[in-house]
Amino acid sequence: MRKFDDQARKTVLETVRGSLLMLAFGLAMLAYLVAIDRTQWFNLRPASGTAAAMSKASDTRTSRQKIDAAEKPGAIAGIHAGETRGSN
Repeated sequence: MRKFDDQARKTVLETVRGSLLMLAFGLAMLAYLVAIDRTQWFNLRPASGTAAAMSKASDTRTSRQKIDAAEKPGAIAGIHAGETRGSN
């Protein structure tokens, strides 16, 4: 009779273990599917005020350079001041 109780207990533990593994797998898949639909979760953000200020300063400089380049029509195409595209 004792051997039967050990076998029954082992069967129950295997069933519970299998069910918990399947539940964990299902929850992991759900988390993955939710995460790939929300790409903004993966954007890196500054962790401190100093890092945020440095990030903003670098973004401003880059934006200013883009504006300066856009104001100079030949800068992007590699044309020097006073030249036109057809002249040699």
